[in-house]
Amino acid sequence: MRASDTNIAEEIKSRANIVDVIGRTVHLKRTGSGYVGLCPFHNEKTPSFSVSESRQSFHCFGCGASGDVISFYEKLHNLNFMEASEKLAGEYGIEWKPGGDTDRESKKSIYYAINKAAARFFYDAIRKPKNPALSYMADRGVFPETIKTFGIGYADNRENSLVEYLREQNLPLEKAQELGLLVKRQSGEYRDMFLNRVMFPIINTREKVIAFGGRDLTGNARAKYLNSPESLLFHKRENLYALNLVKDAMVKGNTGILVEGYMDVVSLFQNGFRNVTAALGTALTSAQARMLKRYVETMVLAYDMDSAGVAATLRSIDVIRDVGLSGRVLSLKGAKDPDEYVQKNGQDELSRALAEAIPFMDFKLMRIAENYEHADEQGNLVLDEEARVAFLRDAVTAIREDVRMQRVGPVEVDFYIKKMARDTSISAEAIHEEIYGKQIGMGKNVPVARTGKKVSSVQKMKDIEATERLLIRLSLHSAKIAEQVGELQYLFQTPLYREIFETILEAAKEADGGEIDRDRMEERLEDPERSTIAEIMQNVKLAEDTEVQFHEVETGIKRRALEASARELNELLSDPEIGEDVKERVMRELREVRMKINALRER
Repeated sequence: MRASDTNIAEEIKSRANIVDVIGRTVHLKRTGSGYVGLCPFHNEKTPSFSVSESRQSFHCFGCGASGDVISFYEKLHNLNFMEASEKLAGEYGIEWKPGGDTDRESKKSIYYAINKAAARFFYDAIRKPKNPALSYMADRGVFPETIKTFGIGYADNRENSLVEYLREQNLPLEKAQELGLLVKRQSGEYRDMFLNRVMFPIINTREKVIAFGGRDLTGNARAKYLNSPESLLFHKRENLYALNLVKDAMVKGNTGILVEGYMDVVSLFQNGFRNVTAALGTALTSAQARMLKRYVETMVLAYDMDSAGVAATLRSIDVIRDVGLSGRVLSLKGAKDPDEYVQKNGQDELSRALAEAIPFMDFKLMRIAENYEHADEQGNLVLDEEARVAFLRDAVTAIREDVRMQRVGPVEVDFYIKKMARDTSISAEAIHEEIYGKQIGMGKNVPVARTGKKVSSVQKMKDIEATERLLIRLSLHSAKIAEQVGELQYLFQTPLYREIFETILEAAKEADGGEIDRDRMEERLEDPERSTIAEIMQNVKLAEDTEVQFHEVETGIKRRALEASARELNELLSDPEIGEDVKERVMRELREVRMKINALRER
């Protein structure tokens, strides 16, 4: 096998989750940290076929068959290595050429060599006495052993330090520029990109340096953190910080902790929490969540609890549950982030806080309740009668959406229905009906469309899909429109379209007012995202005036949201358990909603 074939095989194994591939053929059941099922290679009645998601391997204790995802595909379909690799590469959007793409693989080898040399250069620099990076890390309580473990380094204030080092190593400066390590001046000379920064190397699970993050030491830089750009090696939406160091501990405990920043990871790791990782300064993506699913069943979210952190937590909860993981949210009282908390309170207190972390659904409902709580005469936060009704309306909407997206099952929903009934003095039956509708003669809990007209759920989903496809097409056409869609805060209900839009939005922000670099954007995607984009580009038509077309879609989204509110308010009015004063307030709110709907219709 050629070296280039080996590299492609590694890429296939990094993208093709063995549980997903084998699960197409074998019914797998979770047991502990692995899966078992009936072996597809010999007849058996008792499962002896074992699959390890963390090791990405399989083994049958009955017939002895074992291997990785490629060898499974070979054996199942009676293919040789090259044939199996080609088919899997095609399924996962990996470019395949017999013998490999030597130009691409050669470029990757050079990139890896440059990143490795740069990491060594930065690490050697931080070890020198009396440098600001070492002082900064010491002030943050980070020990030299931890600096070594993470390979943390220092980029000094000289503009050609790394340039000179790479030149001494006979490494091509133009390739270092492509990786974002150097900048080319108008004169044609190169200078260092990272100046006066603590350097955090980003290392993949194959122990290769793929990128860097640099933290400013001066307090004067435009960006506190400066990160490597996307490259052939690095797609930030598909990588997690320090996963190479923590994945084994994640598997052992079947739980991971997700934080926001590099220093949160470093600090918690040093304090004994070896299962902590971060999403590289971006909102958690589906690709990152799928990667975490290889190692754990449960994630604890430990984001900052400011408004931005809470919003990121709520988004991440849905992304995590969409891939089948469960989880909790860490509540940090008296500290802005996990690093500060463990520095102030120590390892034992953080362990206690982790043990008391809040289940995802409780966190969602608590945040909804906070919108309506007020202090009573004793200073306690309470919900009055009107606030209880408003809280229930929003809570039911959130739970109904989770049920529709299959993030929660009937047992969990039933638990929270009973809990809300106790907390609000509204009957569990009424809350159940708000979530599921009247289902006389139906055997399953399925949320129904709560509309004045009889609209089938199938038609409703078709309308939603058509809207989301048009939003994607408009966003691909214009970076400006993509950012406007982002500002809409419209939650894509189709996970595939949500994943695609997240990538488009990242590319739009990078375009900085210019055109989206489609080729570079699609490098970050896998199939089926790439093929879906191609299909949307071909079949979804744009109007001559795309700005007008977008505003029509925007108006439709806002109108549908208001109509949903009106339907829920009408349902509340029919509830015999609410008082006349509450009914009067609901009617007033309903009139306001209808006025807004009419205003949108008149546009």
